[in-house]
Amino acid sequence: MGTRSVIGFGLGFQFNTRFAARVSREPLGRTKVTSETNKMRSQVAALLCMLAVSNSSAQENKVLLRWKIAANKPAAFEYVQETISSNMNGRMQDFMSSLSGPKTKDTNVCLLTLLPNGNLSVKLVANPISDDTSDQKGFTQMMAGMQRDFGRVNLRGEIDASGAVTSFYMEQSQKNLLAMLCELPKDSVSIGDTWPLHANLVWVKGAFLADTAIRVSTVRLVRLGEESGDLCAELEYSLFENVSGYNGRRSDKTHMGISFKYTCTAEFNVTQGQWNSLEGFLEMGNKYHSYIRTKQRSSLRRIDNIPKDMLQIE
Repeated sequence: MGTRSVIGFGLGFQFNTRFAARVSREPLGRTKVTSETNKMRSQVAALLCMLAVSNSSAQENKVLLRWKIAANKPAAFEYVQETISSNMNGRMQDFMSSLSGPKTKDTNVCLLTLLPNGNLSVKLVANPISDDTSDQKGFTQMMAGMQRDFGRVNLRGEIDASGAVTSFYMEQSQKNLLAMLCELPKDSVSIGDTWPLHANLVWVKGAFLADTAIRVSTVRLVRLGEESGDLCAELEYSLFENVSGYNGRRSDKTHMGISFKYTCTAEFNVTQGQWNSLEGFLEMGNKYHSYIRTKQRSSLRRIDNIPKDMLQIE
């Protein structure tokens, strides 16, 4: 039997070398067939070469984003949340203003340490609050008392090297926060690639009857570049969730809805396996008898010199 030569890579071309040899022995008037066949072979070979080079280039431009935390060197970041706008009115606005004013700011330290199983421990640790007797509203004293009773750790969870939450038992809101602060793409990515963020910002209870449910969750790698010799990746986040309908009670026909929108720009240091910076905006709209809208800004900045008291907190 004659040999068969197959040229593929998804193109489906196949040539029979016996046919090519037979054509070459035909009279001179038919040599055009062999010439055309050879020309086609050259074109296909050139195309395959281009595809191979393109595929190789694409593979070289892919990057794997992973946390890199050494056993003896935890990572720490200052995490700040601040309410920058709100249209709350009436008694709710009066109550919030009586406590801390219309704009509130909350600062924590996000601490990551390596666990014996290879995963990472993530803790959000609040700065210490001292009793402020000059606070006539008593808010500072109340928060200081709560901190003495419950400690300074506001969140404690666990992730793997890709930032995926492994502490499945946590409340959904806490898992959302961990995903926003720590989650990275599961696979290697190149510029322009997108993937979803595993966070559910809206959830309802009971017999809620939804007539609208919209969800968009996209994270995109927009830039790769070097900074001080380190490879850095810039990411853009775009999340939107909107649910509206009725609570299911026959006695209440009020139409209600809730929506969340989260946008964020972050820079991940691929070489060091840590964030350089992260800044996001979370907008929440809640419609029941009235419409309440708030907007928060959050930021994450690396701390090079971690306070010793932070490392000692269990």
